[in-house]
Amino acid sequence: PSWWEAYDQIVPQRDFLPNNGLGGFMVCKENDPIAAMFLYTTNSKTAIPAIVISDRYYKDNDRSDALQLLVDFTTNFAKDMEKRCKEFGVLYLDAPISGGSVKAANGQLSIMASGTKEAFEAASAALKSISETVFELGDEAGAGSSMKAVNQLLAGVHIAVMAEALTFGISQGISPEKFIETISKCAGTSWMLENRAPHIADGDYEPRSSINIWPKDLGIVLDVAKDAKFNAPITKVALDQFSAAVDMGLGFEDDAAVAKVYAKSAKISLPQKT
Repeated sequence: PSWWEAYDQIVPQRDFLPNNGLGGFMVCKENDPIAAMFLYTTNSKTAIPAIVISDRYYKDNDRSDALQLLVDFTTNFAKDMEKRCKEFGVLYLDAPISGGSVKAANGQLSIMASGTKEAFEAASAALKSISETVFELGDEAGAGSSMKAVNQLLAGVHIAVMAEALTFGISQGISPEKFIETISKCAGTSWMLENRAPHIADGDYEPRSSINIWPKDLGIVLDVAKDAKFNAPITKVALDQFSAAVDMGLGFEDDAAVAKVYAKSAKISLPQKT
C-alpha cells in the first residue's frame, strides 16, 4: 500500500497527540492524504478524545489529510473506538501487541488483531513489517483487546510469582543462579521466569519493560474482569506487589525489580550488579 511505502521512505510524519500518556505517529506522502495512524497509550482513558478531536480538527478546517486508517495498539475500549471511527469513515483495527521493546526493535512482535476485512487489508504491510505473528481473532473490534487482557494477566502474574519464588529460594539458601539452572528445566518454569530471573541474578534492573507498566496493565485486566463480574484474586495480589514496588521508587526500573519488594519484606539481600 502506498502509505507504507511512503513511511518506509522516511517522508514527513506528524505527531499531534497530547503529552498525557499517549504516543503515536501519522504517515503520509507529501501533498497526499494521511493514510494511517498507529496509536499506543499508557492511559487508556485519554485516547478516544484525542482521536476524535484531532480528526474533527482536520475535517472542520477543510484539510485534505483526513485520517483513513487507525491501528490501535492499546486496550480496553476497542468497541467504542471502532464505532466512533466508523462515524468518520475511518477503518479501525483493534491490534494490541506483545513482545516488549527488544522484539519491537527487531520486528518480532506478536499482534492480537480483530477488525473488518478492509482494515486488515489496509494495515497488512505495516503489521507484517513489525511482527513475527499476526493473530486474526475476528471481524469485529474487541477480540484483540480481550486476548491482550488474558495475556497481560498471565505475564504480570508470572513475573510476580517468579520474583516470589526466586526470593523464597534465597531464603532457603538457594542462589539465584542455581534457581535458574534448576527451575528452568522443571515444570515450574515459564517464559517470564527464564527471561526475567537472570536480571535479578545479575543485579541488572536497566528497564527492558518497567515496573510502571504493570499497575496500568493489570488495572485494565481487573477493570475488564469487574465488567464481566469475574473474580481475579491472583491478579489483584500481583497488582499489589507492583504497586508496592512503585511506592518504593522502583517504577522506572525493570519489572524484575518487583523482587525487591519480597526481599525487603523478608530482609534478604539480592545480588548487586558488578
